[in-house]
Amino acid sequence: MKELKGWIAGGLTGLLLIVVGFQPRVFAANLAIVTTADLQSQIFPFKMQKIVNGKKVTASVGGLARISAVANRIWSEMDGTLVVSSGDALMGTLYFMFKGIPEIEAMNRAGYQVIVPGNHEFDQGVKIYADALQHAKFDAVCANLVTTNQLLAEKIKPFVFKEIGGVKVGIFGLITPDLARSSNVGSEVTALADIIPIVRQQVATLRAGGAKLVIALTHIGTTLDEEVARNVAGIDIIVGGHTHDYLFEKISAPDGRKTVIVHAGAGGSKAGVLTFDYTGRVTHPVWETVLLDESVGSDTVVTEFLAPYKKKFDEKLSEPIGVSNVDLDGRKETIRAKESNLGDLIADSWLDWFAAKGNQTNGALVNGGGIRGDRIYPAGQLTMKDILEILPFGNTVYQVKLTGAQLKQVFEISASSLVVKGDGCDESNRAHGGGFLQLSGFRVTISLKGKPFCAVYDGRKVKDVLCEGNRIEKIEVKQSGKWEPLRAGETYKLLVSAWLVEGGDGYYIFPELPDQDKQDTTMRISDLLASYVKKISPVEIHSEGRIVIHP
Repeated sequence: MKELKGWIAGGLTGLLLIVVGFQPRVFAANLAIVTTADLQSQIFPFKMQKIVNGKKVTASVGGLARISAVANRIWSEMDGTLVVSSGDALMGTLYFMFKGIPEIEAMNRAGYQVIVPGNHEFDQGVKIYADALQHAKFDAVCANLVTTNQLLAEKIKPFVFKEIGGVKVGIFGLITPDLARSSNVGSEVTALADIIPIVRQQVATLRAGGAKLVIALTHIGTTLDEEVARNVAGIDIIVGGHTHDYLFEKISAPDGRKTVIVHAGAGGSKAGVLTFDYTGRVTHPVWETVLLDESVGSDTVVTEFLAPYKKKFDEKLSEPIGVSNVDLDGRKETIRAKESNLGDLIADSWLDWFAAKGNQTNGALVNGGGIRGDRIYPAGQLTMKDILEILPFGNTVYQVKLTGAQLKQVFEISASSLVVKGDGCDESNRAHGGGFLQLSGFRVTISLKGKPFCAVYDGRKVKDVLCEGNRIEKIEVKQSGKWEPLRAGETYKLLVSAWLVEGGDGYYIFPELPDQDKQDTTMRISDLLASYVKKISPVEIHSEGRIVIHP
């Protein structure tokens, strides 16, 4: 009788479910992605300024021990967590000194699971990066990278599957198609440029392999990430880098889904955390960029591993990287008021690097306020410590396009930083002293009898130009080895710092340029100067009339 009652009850329940419509239970999980973008070998904490209660304070930020602490916290809170890097994890002085081993070994200990290479991983050539990757316990993915290097081919695969919180996740990678021009890959590595068909094939392969969630881990920049999202169905999340943006957006894909795109900036001061619910699709995505200061804690395992490398790194900063046969004038009174041979050297280092890569530009402009030290560096040995004292801010170099007319206005802004008593412009309406430009590829003649550029500023924007300025008497640009007059209607390519591109020191023209006319090369100015000093040592540079000032 008991069995009969149970059968009847079950039958009635089944009949009721059929009548009202059976709704099977949907699998659900709370998942997270912790990401760093363009870490650039910033594996130790470093100093930076931040705003607290409206005031600037200096804080210790960054470091892989803090990234690991954040990842560990997220691991404890979620059903599943994926820790990734979207490229350029290796770059600069530390990478040059230790060949990527401390970065990768510390990333192992910090729990990274998947990375995509960036262009700067190849700055020292293919072999150095391939050797460094042999230390990795995490996966490396890149679907548009083709290589004849066997070690690299064995370590970098187009895609990988991961089980995260009970969800089968497929992850594929992409690297910038501009790899050949932006790094040192030679003939061993090629980045395929036609990425949309590659992405479609990757998504199809991952879905056929049972992936419930598809993630693109990219180092191609915001514009290409958005293009991929708009044109390819089946991608749930794009975790990107390369253009140093802080980004969270949702793009409508061809299949009707909203593809989430996140970027976590650059330089290691912040980590990105994307949390979301998975219920057969991504729902309720929440994006946070976490400042890696003392408040996030520190992973002692990572700290203890890195301690001997930190000691060696500090010691190596004091080792000579080159020799100068001349005194280098880094005094504030020189750098911000007239041509300096140190300013010439810095500007020349930018032009030389990109010319060697086949990326020809007309000139380089270095804002004097970005050059520190405020002293004469006497003839003799130069160390990396000297370089970082001279260029402490970690700015990268941008390539921008300006017409001759716009460039003339830029030089008028520079000349306005030279204050002459009674010249008719308040100091709040002109470039700050640090806005005086050091040059390479140009020759400029300034007359202080002319009227300075003068404008009403609203932050870094200009509300009203009071006077365009007429202090610039002559501008020449070096083309094909000859000095030619600047032409107002001609377009010129030049190199400037990220600070100027953001409108620093009153240079409102650069933020107003369309995005296609300004590109972050992602090269740090300190690294460019260090490389140039090594290349040309002994340094023999004298002021040569690039800037002529008539009283």
